[in-house]
Amino acid sequence: MKDCWGNWVGNWNSLDQRRKFARLKLFYKMAHRHIKTVPDYLKRLVPDQVGAGLGYELRNVHDLRTIKTKKVKVYNSYIPKSVREWNNLDLSKYAPTLSSFEASYKKGMLRSPNKLNQIELGNANIYHTRLRLGLSHQKSHLFTYNLISSPLCGWGLENETTDHYILRCPAFGAARIEMYKTMVETLDDHLYVLKKRQ
Repeated sequence: MKDCWGNWVGNWNSLDQRRKFARLKLFYKMAHRHIKTVPDYLKRLVPDQVGAGLGYELRNVHDLRTIKTKKVKVYNSYIPKSVREWNNLDLSKYAPTLSSFEASYKKGMLRSPNKLNQIELGNANIYHTRLRLGLSHQKSHLFTYNLISSPLCGWGLENETTDHYILRCPAFGAARIEMYKTMVETLDDHLYVLKKRQ
């Protein structure tokens, strides 16, 4: 699940990823013809492997033949899309059972929780969203909707944009220093983890 910043919260995956997983689970059943829970007419829709009928080796010999389409609607329909996603899978597509396929696919799919998303911010989420969408009480936002006559900052230095408001406006110098201190304390653990990865 995403928060208001577009970051993933907890171990939830996007709806698109969950749909892809469900699509590939069904395709696994279709591609492995020994599974009896899928009717034969669906199994016949799975194209042959690239190497079927060839007398020589190719690097993608075990991939399925992609289905050529002229229209985007057909290109994104179930079988052509599933074949492309199936060919892009790692070794999980060779799993002997459906449960082992699910386990190996989920292992690469699950996200680890981001500590920054677990901080309770209260109304800060609302203010942040307003700033992001250009719907705050900043003069440049109000000027965009013809609610005031000038977008200039009260100091008259430049337009009161989000960047100016957060990073440069002299009116908020003391608050900015306090914000930086809080950010350093909050991000310290997160930055340490990022440095460890490099």
